[in-house]
Amino acid sequence: MAITNDLNLAVKFLDEGKVICYPTDTVYGIGCRINFPEGIKRIFEIKRREFAKPLSIAIYNLNKAKEFVKLNDKTEKFIKENLDKPYTFIVPKTDKISDIITANKDVVGIRIISDERLKALTEKYPIITTSANISNEQPAKNFEEIDEEIKNAVDLILTGECKYNVPSTIIDLRNFKIIRE
Repeated sequence: MAITNDLNLAVKFLDEGKVICYPTDTVYGIGCRINFPEGIKRIFEIKRREFAKPLSIAIYNLNKAKEFVKLNDKTEKFIKENLDKPYTFIVPKTDKISDIITANKDVVGIRIISDERLKALTEKYPIITTSANISNEQPAKNFEEIDEEIKNAVDLILTGECKYNVPSTIIDLRNFKIIRE
């Protein structure tokens, strides 16, 4: 496992199908490109997460999101109005999102990246974004809180600060209901 603050190196690891740990605006996350099934399976294993529990994805911007999810005028407007907030939006997915990511559901959680530094991670392709913790444990708010088991299992850790230090609020945009605050 490598530890770095070099964004270009993190992107290189993602391009190679590797799994990284990285700071988000909320908490530290674990991710890989969504087009590498082996990396996605590794994330489930690293977190000891059941395959029946879906993962979310991080996407570069709203226009890019439209390639991977289905938005109507109402949901698109809501997302636009809340891009600067630490929200994960549950929306219908397209076939470009593997069923392994969504636990065979027809929806996916998306985060639109607002942090300019981290946009580079998703510029080429969306990535998995799930908290850097063993399932049902507390998420890591900083590098020191990342579980040693996770540190040793990922290919690279990108260092940096998390702005909010709490997991994102999850909003199901099919019914505009808050799933997690």
